[in-house]
Amino acid sequence: MFICIVICWLTQGLMENHKEIVEYFNSRGVSVIFLFRRNLLRRMVSVLANSFDQYAKLLNGTHKSHVHSLEEADTLSRYKPVINLSSLVTELKQMEKTVLEALEYFSSTRHIILYYEDLVKNRTKLVDVQDFLRLPQIELTSRQVKIHKGPLSEHIKNWDDINKALRGTMFSILKVLWLDPCWRKGTKKMNIGHVLFVESSTIDFDCIMEENFL
Repeated sequence: MFICIVICWLTQGLMENHKEIVEYFNSRGVSVIFLFRRNLLRRMVSVLANSFDQYAKLLNGTHKSHVHSLEEADTLSRYKPVINLSSLVTELKQMEKTVLEALEYFSSTRHIILYYEDLVKNRTKLVDVQDFLRLPQIELTSRQVKIHKGPLSEHIKNWDDINKALRGTMFSILKVLWLDPCWRKGTKKMNIGHVLFVESSTIDFDCIMEENFL
């Protein structure tokens, strides 16, 4: 029997008990799929919006994390969270730190690392997943409709404040953004695991912020 676990949320229990979990996985032949987002700021928007709807229940009194119609997606996307500027940097750093720690903790397991952005934009990634799962390759489809489309400026209520807060920072903050379309000549960059560090003085922030990132 082939067993695979998909890890999307790095919970406290998972991280604190990683040694026992890894030992169990390896002893039982459990494979692991890590599903992350490159754009941590957009992930934060999704988490805040989902938390809000757990109480607001915008869809006729029902909470849904994922929807299957454009109408439902439009309803949920109307909520624009206000992001706490004072804790933004700390939270983003912690999110990244947790991801890197998880990859280190579970490095001895049979695993594959996937990014939400790649699955949406590059259909061949689904072939990689099927190969990893040792399944025959078939055409996969999904009824799920994306909720937060378009630039982040359309989904954050205090976007101007966020934009200003990120504009003057160096190195640590830009890891929340995927910058390929906006690199300028001479940008200093280096890859550390799955994280991209870019020196902010060489980046066009307006281009970054308004790019239609996933």
